[in-house]
Amino acid sequence: AHLKVKPSPQNFGKVKVGRSKNATLTLVNPARKGAPITFGNPMTTFAPAGASEFKSIGTTCGAQLMPRKKCKLTLQFGPDSVGPKSTTLTIFDNAGNANQVVPLSGKGE
Repeated sequence: AHLKVKPSPQNFGKVKVGRSKNATLTLVNPARKGAPITFGNPMTTFAPAGASEFKSIGTTCGAQLMPRKKCKLTLQFGPDSVGPKSTTLTIFDNAGNANQVVPLSGKGE
C-alpha cells in the first residue's frame, strides 16, 4: 500500500509574528484490502530540528491506518520573526512509498 498525503506541499501563507495558524493534512490509505499502514513512534519529525515555528499539534491517526481509511494530522505555524519560513515534515510509516516528506512553508509578517 502507498500512503497519500494531501495537501503536499503545505503553504500556511502570511501570518503575523506572535500569532499562529493551523492547517490539516489528510493521510489516506487508498488500498482496497491488505495489511494496514503502520506509523512510526514518533510519527513525525521536522527538519531542521530547530524549526520551532512549525509544530504538530494533534492527530486523529492511531498506530495504524487500515485500507480505505483516512486520518488527519494538524500542524501549526507561528512565526517568531518576519520573512519566509520553511521546513520539511517527515511522516514515518511502512507504506510502499515510505516515508512521506511534506515541504511546509509560510511567511512571517
